[in-house]
Amino acid sequence: MKTTARIHQITQSALGNLLPSGRSRVDRLEDYRKKIERLEVQLASAKRARRENRRLRKQLQLSARPEWNITHARVVARDPLSWNIRFRIDRGSAQGVRKGDCVLVDGTYVAGIIKETTARTATVATVAAPSCRVSVRIRGTHGFGIMRGSRQTRWYSPVYSVVEYLPPDVSYEKSKLVETSGLSLQIPGGLPVGRLTPWDDSKGEISRTVNTLYKETKLTPTADLQDIQFVAVVSKERTEALKKAMRE
Repeated sequence: MKTTARIHQITQSALGNLLPSGRSRVDRLEDYRKKIERLEVQLASAKRARRENRRLRKQLQLSARPEWNITHARVVARDPLSWNIRFRIDRGSAQGVRKGDCVLVDGTYVAGIIKETTARTATVATVAAPSCRVSVRIRGTHGFGIMRGSRQTRWYSPVYSVVEYLPPDVSYEKSKLVETSGLSLQIPGGLPVGRLTPWDDSKGEISRTVNTLYKETKLTPTADLQDIQFVAVVSKERTEALKKAMRE
């Protein structure tokens, strides 16, 4: 009996330390609920920080060939009305960023191209922007074409691009990878841009012929345009030969 009484006494003492005395169970539960909410917010913040760290590490580890320069930048401004169309970064012409340079996220995926620069900032037109036009190739085929944005300007609209001027004699398959062609003087080849997706899921049509002259396809970008904090700008070394070719 003494042992049982002693255990009961210890238990009551422990509970007294855990639960403040003189308060109702409802008050105590409310305190715990608030503590749990604070912990959930801290956990969500920690997860986001880890994601940002992973992205930054990927970009810092991005290796460039000798003829390419990599400039790492942070997104500093986005307009809710053009969220998926454009954004501004904190690097500009003073850091070697130039109009037409390719912009990557996660160290690999094409997010867009530089459209305007100041000395310290630059504006990026994403692959969803009508003004973003990039020479691309359907991997595993001889299908070369021009990718452009889809004119879906609302932030909540589904993001996709269109690949135009593809050879009409090529068969295009769903989920085929679309990559930069390497035909541009400013953009390296082999960078993932997106994957082919049907025009209409109910029909499964991947490509359509335009005026019997060429085909065009629909593309879903591989870059997550909704959530971009860091980017890498890929710039070509400005050799004298390249400068002359670009002027011509």
